[in-house]
Amino acid sequence: NSPFFENLSAITKYLLSLNHKDIAYLSGPLEWEGSTTRLRGIQRALAEAGLTLDPQFHGWCSPNIEDGFRVASTILNLPSGKRPTAILAFNDLIAIGAIHAIRTFGLSVPNDISVVGFDNIYLSSHTNPPLTTVAFPAYQMGQLAVQRIYSSLHGDNEQGGLMLLECPLVVRESTGPCKT
Repeated sequence: NSPFFENLSAITKYLLSLNHKDIAYLSGPLEWEGSTTRLRGIQRALAEAGLTLDPQFHGWCSPNIEDGFRVASTILNLPSGKRPTAILAFNDLIAIGAIHAIRTFGLSVPNDISVVGFDNIYLSSHTNPPLTTVAFPAYQMGQLAVQRIYSSLHGDNEQGGLMLLECPLVVRESTGPCKT
């Protein structure tokens, strides 16, 4: 299991705890391992709750705002009773595009659809509403990488192995209880 797998499983469980059962996933590119790993985490959490990811609620896209908007719009074009109540996005940029699409369809975040991103980029706390996201420890990962490289260059090759870092969910105003 990878940390991404566990995180998306935990995020999905968080949305399930808010009574969301119709959850969409806006995935990163198909060829990226992180995209498929995160997809498996979501599918596992839904399966544990006796649910599945509706194929209509899943879309692959580039990790940017424009593609987030495009893929979310495709999902939001479904009839009103057939839309998801929550959207998980591969990253915060896709989530921001999804929020824009939701508003374009005359819907509200989180009253109609909750949105969760991944990465906790600077912009996430400044969106309207502020984006619920996973805080990815990029700085800490960089520090650890430099430490490992330094150690390796100085003959200390004993630091091998997998290191798991905490990636907490930062709950902000883009998520709320399912209203339906």
